[in-house]
Amino acid sequence: MGALTSGRRGLGFAVGVETLPAFFASRRIDMLATDLPADYRAAQDWQRSGQHSSHLAQLFRPELVDAERFVRHVELLPVNMNASVTR
Repeated sequence: MGALTSGRRGLGFAVGVETLPAFFASRRIDMLATDLPADYRAAQDWQRSGQHSSHLAQLFRPELVDAERFVRHVELLPVNMNASVTR
């Protein structure tokens, strides 16, 4: 209980053009949304089919949240989930 309350944070992997980041922002939940970097071949295929987000505006849903709250609570980060991470 209480997971969808103001002040919480969330992470969305490969969000495409999902409505969830906008919905969470409407609840004042900070969201980091990720999708494949736009210069990858798979991303280009997904762009052609309308399933890829390379700009934050593609995640905005005015029927769910106002623009000011949306930009305050949602960030889009290009991430290749298949890449190796070395530390």
